[in-house]
Amino acid sequence: MTEYLNYDFQLKPNKAIKKEVTEILKQICNSNEDDFDFIMNFLSYCITSETKEQKYLNVVGPSASNGKSTLIKLMESAFSIYIFKAKKDLFTEGFSKGHKFFSQTKNKKTYILKNKTRRNKILT
Repeated sequence: MTEYLNYDFQLKPNKAIKKEVTEILKQICNSNEDDFDFIMNFLSYCITSETKEQKYLNVVGPSASNGKSTLIKLMESAFSIYIFKAKKDLFTEGFSKGHKFFSQTKNKKTYILKNKTRRNKILT
């Protein structure tokens, strides 16, 4: 084992924390049970060693205050060792150091790219 989450696992969760996190996630999902179930399944999958499902989550929103950053903060808090925060211009034309950042993604399960730059064209 090369990395571990730095907190004690409790088989019985703290009910107050569980309730608070559940309420936050349901608010992000606009109380839509299908969306909530999807997010819970995705987050659960992120902390396993499995990769066969090849799950992908792209959190996009045209404006602020819709839960993107809150979801990212929850993920960073819960399982920070699995998170890779990329430079915002990683996928832009003319960014020549991308290979240096991709080498840091080994054993990461979640990649965060916040607020793409508007100056450069995004590579497709």
